Amino acid sequence: MSEWEDFAESVAGVVVDAATDIAMDGAIGAFHDHILNEDSYIGGNKLGAGIGVIGAVGIGALGMGAPIAIPALILGGVLGAGAESGTKSAARGVGSILNNVTHGVRNTIGGIIDFFKSEEDFFLSGLEKLENGYISDAHSDFSKAIELNINYVGGHLGKGLVALNRNNYEEAKKHFLKALTIDSKETLSLYYLACIELELGCHQQSIDFATRGIKICPNDIDYYLIRISSFIELTKFDKALDDCDKVLSIEKDNISVLSTKGQILIEQGEFINAIDIYDDLMNIVEDSDKTEILYTRGCLLFEVENYDAAISDFSSILEILPENCDAYFQRGATYLELESFSKALSDFSKAIQLNCNEPSYYYYQGLTYFELNNFNSAESSFLKVIELSPKSIEGHYFLGCTYLELKQSHKALKNFFHAKEIDSSLPIVDIRIAEAYEIQENYKKAIHILKLLIDSSRCQDSDDLILEVKDKINFLEEKDKLTPWWKKKKYWQPIAITSVILFTIFTGYFLSYQSYKDKEKLPEKVNINTNTTQLKIRKNYQKKLILTQIQLN
Repeated sequence: MSEWEDFAESVAGVVVDAATDIAMDGAIGAFHDHILNEDSYIGGNKLGAGIGVIGAVGIGALGMGAPIAIPALILGGVLGAGAESGTKSAARGVGSILNNVTHGVRNTIGGIIDFFKSEEDFFLSGLEKLENGYISDAHSDFSKAIELNINYVGGHLGKGLVALNRNNYEEAKKHFLKALTIDSKETLSLYYLACIELELGCHQQSIDFATRGIKICPNDIDYYLIRISSFIELTKFDKALDDCDKVLSIEKDNISVLSTKGQILIEQGEFINAIDIYDDLMNIVEDSDKTEILYTRGCLLFEVENYDAAISDFSSILEILPENCDAYFQRGATYLELESFSKALSDFSKAIQLNCNEPSYYYYQGLTYFELNNFNSAESSFLKVIELSPKSIEGHYFLGCTYLELKQSHKALKNFFHAKEIDSSLPIVDIRIAEAYEIQENYKKAIHILKLLIDSSRCQDSDDLILEVKDKINFLEEKDKLTPWWKKKKYWQPIAITSVILFTIFTGYFLSYQSYKDKEKLPEKVNINTNTTQLKIRKNYQKKLILTQIQLN
């Protein structure tokens, strides 16, 4: 190995550090958000017990951290950021690329390098200064190499690395592209151009550069890793899986690629195949890293309804990490599916004890109480959910359902309308509102709500739901016909008005009568004739005059 090749090998780590500054996590953050949150805890189907646990898979939505997070692991393999194995892979990859560059320069330029020794001297001096952090001095040396020979590949590579170190991507691209015009098979430029385009969100261009590198170095996995990242960003998951398989055919125990493949399979809903991947990972990773694999696999086993195996995985986590609140929570959710309510409540209570600020823990605790018909305790749990997360549609919805069971229809309506304000697209909320009006025997209002639901587009995709709602409307119309007229709301207002009028009349009459009685108690005025006096007395219960003759002595 020549001095130039030897030094290039020694500075591979510097090149990796420079590339790491590209901050690739921002480039694929969009996919990270998509794959981790698209079906998360508050989804359209989260109005039933046991749904939504898979939302925690791979994302740590409930505090576990991001087990096998795709972006970090891909970057670990590509740029050396992340796990130790990823760093070693990146260093190896860049070192091999630098070696290829050396051979390319020698083969293409031939004797020119040997003849212009000063160009190589400036290049090596620049690399040494770049390694030691003297960026400006390194740039000066690379510039001098180019001044001596405008077509010197090493000089343009060096200036590209300096620009990359300064986060000046456009300047870096210019120099790497110049190196490619000199040597179209210059692999290091292809590698970093692919990385830059990935960072800038130009995913197809990134794929094109990586593909060119693969054609030159078909067994160098670093190009595949970049291309996998771009395919993921473009949601071309099948192509990303193909590249994962190609990498695994080269390195069958590549942890980052196995993890990436597992995450893609989760995104595609292929949970059985994903479980197989995590089974392989359990045989590869160190014992200290197995809890994250167990957690993700446990969630997948839950989704395929292999509840006993899921409980086993979560229990294994708790043997290693006895205060892991998320393992208690996931195991509790699994017990809830098995209708082991006492065990579920025990695990939820333990999770709440370890973290009392997580609304999902109280939510599933409330579901368990609801299943046990312990509606007062369920009410307390759902109220806590709303306290911690006021916009929780599940909290408002199930609190409303709890009040329906407690025959507190006004409170139920209040919470259902809150849920409707948060998300007006859920037909089930309208159905529950109609049920609350039915409890109040306000059938006209219930029928009106359900008819509006049918006329809307919210249940047009479900013929079964439309039929059920129509049957409910017919049922309510029959009940409305059988309801006595005085119970119907449309008569309440005139009845109330009539009652007020009658009450007013009666009160006025009573007060007038009382006034008359008070006057009757005063000394009576007597009209005297010569022989008799007539006295008129009004009785309270008779409307006639009684004449009493009083003979005067």
